[in-house]
Amino acid sequence: MIRPSLMPTLQLMFRALLPSKRDPVVMNRRRDGVSVICPATFGKTMDPLLDDEGNFRVLFPGCMEVAGPLVLFRLKRQGYSRCRVKATEEGLYLEGSR
Repeated sequence: MIRPSLMPTLQLMFRALLPSKRDPVVMNRRRDGVSVICPATFGKTMDPLLDDEGNFRVLFPGCMEVAGPLVLFRLKRQGYSRCRVKATEEGLYLEGSR
């Protein structure tokens, strides 16, 4: 279990407001299909993480729920729909589709 902390949350919030110019860095892809993403690389697009049906599931480890509205703002600006953010014990869980 990863406890939420301030630094990854601030990195995620910063990248939601000022997106990275590169694709997200996948730290790990779990068996259940969830990609674990480095919060500092969020922003450009989630397209590399889309499955065959156009959906993605992402976990930002160690991030607090306060970053959720900014993440949703960024995804809506990029044209994603049905986006949801959920705070879990591991961090912020994000799902959506194109």
